[in-house]
Amino acid sequence: MKKTDLFKGRRNFFSKLFITGTGSLGLLSLSGCGGSSSSSTDTAQLNEEQKDELFFIYQEEKLARDVYITLGNLYVDAATNTFSSIQKSEQRHIDA
Repeated sequence: MKKTDLFKGRRNFFSKLFITGTGSLGLLSLSGCGGSSSSSTDTAQLNEEQKDELFFIYQEEKLARDVYITLGNLYVDAATNTFSSIQKSEQRHIDA
């Protein structure tokens, strides 16, 4: 594999990571966890692109949870509580 291909792969990974993070922040603000005290009951319909983006974020959170479950199983003595806490956090993201 060429270095340029490796860098492109990393760039794509970090781009997806950034998009996922920003999408998650947007999701939190939409769900009322962003600290807004508005009591508006207005709802909006999501378009297909927004639905696809939320589904992508959901899949990324599931992947992250599964990675931390696997790491917790591999390194039981090292940091059991750390991996367990992160896995539970990822599960809360999925539930949100």
